[in-house]
Amino acid sequence: MIKDIKMYTLVCDGCGKDVNEDTPYSCWNEISYLNDLADNESWAKDGDKDYCRDCFDYDDEHNLIIKTKEQRHQNKKKK
Repeated sequence: MIKDIKMYTLVCDGCGKDVNEDTPYSCWNEISYLNDLADNESWAKDGDKDYCRDCFDYDDEHNLIIKTKEQRHQNKKKK
């Protein structure tokens, strides 16, 4: 029997990276696991949007700054 189940993942609103990308898992059955994983991976939340570490920074006053697409590409070229 095939049974339909509801599972969750978290995708960066900046670049589309999946929080599970570097893990052996593709999704979770509870949202709380995703929140813990995002915290452990240093993701940021801004309202209802989530950002991976490549898509944000903090300014000198510790305010969250969401990087533009151009800024993300410049950082990849430096690496």
